[in-house]
Amino acid sequence: MSETGGARCPYCGNPIVIPPGPLAAGQTVQCVSCGRPIVVGAAPTGPVPPAPPFAPPMTPLGYSPPAPTNTKKIVLIVLACVVGLGVLVCGCLASILLPSLNRAREQANRVKCASNLRYIGQGVQMYANMYKGEFPDTIDKLITKQDMSAESFVCPTSTDTPATGANAQAQAANLTAGGHLSYVYVGKGMTWPAPSSAVVAYEPLSHHTDGVNILYADGHVTWVPAAQARKIIADVQAGTNPPTGQRF
Repeated sequence: MSETGGARCPYCGNPIVIPPGPLAAGQTVQCVSCGRPIVVGAAPTGPVPPAPPFAPPMTPLGYSPPAPTNTKKIVLIVLACVVGLGVLVCGCLASILLPSLNRAREQANRVKCASNLRYIGQGVQMYANMYKGEFPDTIDKLITKQDMSAESFVCPTSTDTPATGANAQAQAANLTAGGHLSYVYVGKGMTWPAPSSAVVAYEPLSHHTDGVNILYADGHVTWVPAAQARKIIADVQAGTNPPTGQRF
């Protein structure tokens, strides 16, 4: 093996760099590929020395590169952490946002329900103007006589659906058949002008958990808390209308 220039490792054949000059003879260098020691100027004798199992190869400048790492395993661990963190964040956001969304949806349903009852109240007053001040005996007459839409009789909180039919008469017939009317009409026998505190229609207590919308004879709609609504509905069902103890 030459003492100047370059040569090859007698064990793995990888090119090695030998210090120039005769003074380098007898010195030991290390192969950067297999890591085995090589004596400059001497042929290898005896058994092949084993390569250091974990010693990183040395470069000619003495730099030792870092030991190889399992990059794939690290990437999988990082991805698992990211996914886990994302699931945790989503769960926290859902627990914070869902109650707010539910409250907003319930508030929107209340407003829509109140709008339906006001529309029904307008229809009742228009009917009374046409029939000498008498309120309709049944609420389905508002479809045939006032051309009201079947959607106006459905509370968005309920499971009811608008009455269907090829014409107004068919829709009116289906309105009270079940599952198409969300409001209780109690205006039968009333005449205009009626006491402003008299109840004309209301929604059942099952629609909302904390109150109901109630339509009064003068056309206004009020949201009434559940405890007071129970008393009002009980009075109306018992024949006391206007109910006692109302507060507006």
